[in-house]
Amino acid sequence: GDTIVSKTVLTNLETNATYTLDCSQQVVSIAEGKLFYLIVPPGIWNNGMKVDVYDTNNTIILSKAKSEKIVFNASNAMLMSDLEINKAITFEVNGTNWFDMIFVKGNSSLSDFYIGQTEVTQRLWKAVMGTNPCKIQGNDLPVMYVSWQDCQAFIQKLNQMTGYHFLLPTEVEWEYAARGGEKSKGYEYAGSDMIGDVAWYQGNSSNTIHTIAKKLPNELGIYDMSGNVWEWCEDYYDTDETMHVVKSGSFYDSESACRIDARTARLADYKSYIGLRLLLEM
Repeated sequence: GDTIVSKTVLTNLETNATYTLDCSQQVVSIAEGKLFYLIVPPGIWNNGMKVDVYDTNNTIILSKAKSEKIVFNASNAMLMSDLEINKAITFEVNGTNWFDMIFVKGNSSLSDFYIGQTEVTQRLWKAVMGTNPCKIQGNDLPVMYVSWQDCQAFIQKLNQMTGYHFLLPTEVEWEYAARGGEKSKGYEYAGSDMIGDVAWYQGNSSNTIHTIAKKLPNELGIYDMSGNVWEWCEDYYDTDETMHVVKSGSFYDSESACRIDARTARLADYKSYIGLRLLLEM
């Protein structure tokens, strides 16, 4: 169906009992004596023991399920809360289209949030909207030729499909994530001072968009926050409240446009080499 992730709450578990859990689209965390599970894509794991904790609430990702059902022991499951934190979460649309969000630890003025590890792809846009607006098409190419208004319609539909509250990042959130958050090394571009290492831009792109995540990521493991396609932000450019902030630069732009601190503005109905990156509030 259209649901990305569904929740199941298991209570009153017996320590030595064995339980069977359907792995397809279940969510789980350990809190207040309750057990929840988050199941992500098919792959290689065995009996629930290969898991990652992705936040400080001891939520567990039972990743890469090999079979449709998993058998686990409650006492073993409770030990999983001591595992090392993994800062990623994976979502699914319509059963086949996956996208990853990276956890960004906030600071004194910003709350924690998740942000897209890549720009929204044409595959994801089509899965949600049913159409592909791009002149150059490819499942793993970033979507572009979408206005700020188009992005709002996409996000509204995605939220209806998932039950989550995705949105565009504000300029402050976008720039904080691009700089690497609390792991920032102060680079000029998102992940390096050498633009060619992390960005598709005028000097290396052959004037076309490129598949996501082919350059090096930044300090948080986020790709393409410099170059490839511009990215819409949620907020207005200035107090006139007529145009919205656009960040990142694109394959068609010079080095200066791809700097983390570079910014421009466009009207909400403008369409060009601009796409988007999702944000999920904690």
